[in-house]
Amino acid sequence: LVHVHALIGRGPMHVDVFAADFKQFYCRYNDPSYIKAVKIDILTLLGDYHSAESIVGELSEYVTDVDAEISRRAIRAIGKMAVRVPSTAEPS
Repeated sequence: LVHVHALIGRGPMHVDVFAADFKQFYCRYNDPSYIKAVKIDILTLLGDYHSAESIVGELSEYVTDVDAEISRRAIRAIGKMAVRVPSTAEPS
């Protein structure tokens, strides 16, 4: 996962490789916290106009995680998505 994160962080041409499979990076209930943290970062980088609504919906579920650090990361990720894709910031 860390290698995927590094690849995606290099630029938009690498994001396109994983963009269609963004749901593969959703957190599982039994994932350790360090895996959840990396997956949240990856989801934040993969978000675009097509996937943002689904990703924000998934991130909003992580806000209530028992691990406070995961909750904070999810809130930050939602904020980053709202800045990148303004339509996600509008109430539905």
